[in-house]
Amino acid sequence: MFRETGAILMVIDEENVLQYAVASADSARLLEIAQEDLAEGPSFDAFLIGDMVATADTAQDGRWPRLRLIAAGQGVSAALGIPTRVSGELIGSLDVFVDEPHEWDESERRALEAFIEVIEGILLDAVTAQRRAELVAQLQYALDNRLVIERAIGLLMGRDGPDQPGAVNRLRQTARSGGRKVGDVAREVLGGKGVPGSRGPGGPT
Repeated sequence: MFRETGAILMVIDEENVLQYAVASADSARLLEIAQEDLAEGPSFDAFLIGDMVATADTAQDGRWPRLRLIAAGQGVSAALGIPTRVSGELIGSLDVFVDEPHEWDESERRALEAFIEVIEGILLDAVTAQRRAELVAQLQYALDNRLVIERAIGLLMGRDGPDQPGAVNRLRQTARSGGRKVGDVAREVLGGKGVPGSRGPGGPT
């Protein structure tokens, strides 16, 4: 439709972490899984800052040094990440790419912004209808707990010094080790309880 080589949609799961949802091709799926594992790339950045993130040539872009090697192997050169929202809440990102260097012009950006509104409408309909699909359950939990989790991540970053991926992983590992939800762990952190690896109250020294 937009003459791109492929597209990928990522959405946050119940742990407020971006996960692959659907892709237009196998190569696109492998690229998005790589972004999940590395916590870097246009999809990840678009979600973090809540705005479009573009690159004309991943091979020459120093923002994602680990991803660009994988992208080259999957036939990805230029990419554009677009934040995705439901009811105004940031819940994921759409990543479109082409297999050769490409400067994204304003007409392409406007067209893709209009297209993302269609995707957001579909996701909103799914949430409103309370369908019992796993994706909808993940989205609803993420919407309910997003603010608490973000505040806990910020607290850990300010108190203990990890970067954002490190703080997210600390919450995830603590939740998994205790068979709990990340939202519950985040509330404990905000209540003054530490997590393993922290230097705050309740954590090891």
